[in-house]
Amino acid sequence: MMNRKYAIGFVGTVGVLMMVISGCCFVRMDNHAKEYDDDAKLKSDAGSYSYTERLGNVGRNEADLKFDFSGNDVLWEIETDRDCTLSGNYDIVISKGDFKIISVSPMAEITKVWEMEAGDNYGNLDIPLKKGMNRIKIVGKRAQGAMKMRLNPSGDTMKITPHEHL
Repeated sequence: MMNRKYAIGFVGTVGVLMMVISGCCFVRMDNHAKEYDDDAKLKSDAGSYSYTERLGNVGRNEADLKFDFSGNDVLWEIETDRDCTLSGNYDIVISKGDFKIISVSPMAEITKVWEMEAGDNYGNLDIPLKKGMNRIKIVGKRAQGAMKMRLNPSGDTMKITPHEHL
């Protein structure tokens, strides 16, 4: 009889701990979801995000990711010696939430490069870049999906560096 009380107590304690831990993760993700339209957060040099899932990688010219996240994450830092346009192509499938790709200029100006619209999940894009250090970010609000994006730089006017993800 005593062992049964301990077992019930143990199971109850584990259950409470699981709820607390998952609740904390949800609160963190929900806080990052509020950043979707917060220009002050999006202009930041660094990302601010909470991933439930992030698979794949970001290379010098290509990103191939599967994700479930909220917040904003830097994919590339691109330094240019003059104003120019970077072309690319994308194939994006979002199954849940909101998702967009933005460019942040050296003067902290935000340009929306791509945002989910009905039927608009693959194609070409042109990213305006200003002289100096630009950042390409993905932004999600409880976003689940996958993306492939390829950058097609022309000439030697830019240095593309994939952002390290810890």
